[in-house]
Amino acid sequence: MRLLRDHRSTDGFTYIEILIVLVIIGILYMAIMFSSKTQVQKGRDSRRKVDMDLTRRGLEEYYDSKNCFPEEAALPGCKQPFALGSTVFMKAMPCDPKSNQPYVYVTDGSGCSIWFQIYTKLEYTTDPIIDTLGCRLHGCGPSCEYNYGVTSTNKPLDVCN
Repeated sequence: MRLLRDHRSTDGFTYIEILIVLVIIGILYMAIMFSSKTQVQKGRDSRRKVDMDLTRRGLEEYYDSKNCFPEEAALPGCKQPFALGSTVFMKAMPCDPKSNQPYVYVTDGSGCSIWFQIYTKLEYTTDPIIDTLGCRLHGCGPSCEYNYGVTSTNKPLDVCN
């Protein structure tokens, strides 16, 4: 009777075993890559939320000094100080951590606004805060293209229907 030879590679593993190990490594690699992308998005979104909260606080301090909020054109650009005379409300205005663009700031346009809204778009779109704010279905803010925002206490976010 003739003995069948086992088809093994030079290091003692069959080609099927090597293929299975490579497939498992590939699956693990894809899982890690997907997970790390999500974590990076969540990290940038956390930065956005903190930035917007700090901006809200700075704007409220400005309101306490001037009895109104600054208009869009009067708000300094990214990384510029937000000050009134010698009073510094923020050392540097924050900007979006991915695009380096300023957050969208909206007022009533009256020259001495009594309310403001600030909008951005979160990358991690399954964040439950989007539902809490009502921005999931049709968006919020100008052109309905944002899913997160903060406002002065006397004005809600503009939720699109």
